[in-house]
Amino acid sequence: MPSNSPFSSGLIAGEAQFEALFEKAPDAIIVVGEDGRLIAANAAAETLFGYSRPELLELSVETLMPDRFREHHAHTRSAYMNSPRARPMKTGLELWGKGKDGKEIPLDIMLNPVRINDRHVVIATMRDMTMHRQMTAALIQSEKLAAIGQFAAGVVHDLNNPIGVILGFSQATLPSLQESDPVRNTLKTIEQEALRCKNLVRNLLSFSRNQKSELALQLQDLKDVVEAAMTLVGTMAHQRDVELDRQYEAELPPLMLDQAQIQQVVINLCVNAMDAMPTGGQLTVAIAKAGEEVCLSVGDTGTGIPPEIRQHIFDAFFTTKVEGKGTGLGLSLVSDIVKNHKGRIELDSEMGKGTTFKIYLKI
Repeated sequence: MPSNSPFSSGLIAGEAQFEALFEKAPDAIIVVGEDGRLIAANAAAETLFGYSRPELLELSVETLMPDRFREHHAHTRSAYMNSPRARPMKTGLELWGKGKDGKEIPLDIMLNPVRINDRHVVIATMRDMTMHRQMTAALIQSEKLAAIGQFAAGVVHDLNNPIGVILGFSQATLPSLQESDPVRNTLKTIEQEALRCKNLVRNLLSFSRNQKSELALQLQDLKDVVEAAMTLVGTMAHQRDVELDRQYEAELPPLMLDQAQIQQVVINLCVNAMDAMPTGGQLTVAIAKAGEEVCLSVGDTGTGIPPEIRQHIFDAFFTTKVEGKGTGLGLSLVSDIVKNHKGRIELDSEMGKGTTFKIYLKI
């Protein structure tokens, strides 16, 4: 055993075989004295918490947990160790630890109070539950996707029927109206929005079944595609006291695009941007050539996205909006559509100053 063996103090004495089992156990094991200080720790505990063995043996057990738990734990530890009825706790007690780097660690813990050389100690066996929690979250996500897939499949027919009626009447009436008739523009907008609803239903159904939407690619001018979506965005911006700024580069090469899906991307990003500006602000939609790509950017002057959640914003069902205000599907659908177009997304956000999403599409 190394010179800094947890058994070198003499408090825990045993055969070399027992010492080897302790040292090589896959789970982290620490031994805590009555005063709360660590008097033994194995190699797995070093790995779990990020401290060296000598560092661990200088710490109190409360140092290895988040601040919010320390005071309560110190009180319950003392009562637990001094109780004549203290018994080993079953596994399944989930608590939080804290590593040397400050990162919180979900732990499954088993505590065994024992008496060694007339001293009360607790042997704590701990298992990192991070991977387990991730797998559980993935399973829950999978079940959600399956559930929404069943839901979407069940309602798509009912949604398509009224959408079909709206489309039918608008398309049948349009040819009978003169170009100068003000009603014509209104009907045209109804037709466009009905088509967009139809595509939204199609994409949601495709997404919920974990399938790629079949792209209807055509060589198009990105400015024209985006501007068609800005009619709806402009109305919403006016209602929310948001100033809309368009910045389109004059000469841009045509791109192979699915018009409905790109418009969905624009609308989703703009709606999110306006949600981030509850008291108004500026929404900037820009299109410019960037090397061998064309960049479509949507920027706001809103609250910004906290750094700790930026890696999750494209996850399905992840949302920071209050219940009833968002499904967590918007940015996930944006990500899928961009990937289907062989594009990429960049995010630039600063707290209190705003957020810009940049979508790069190959020429």
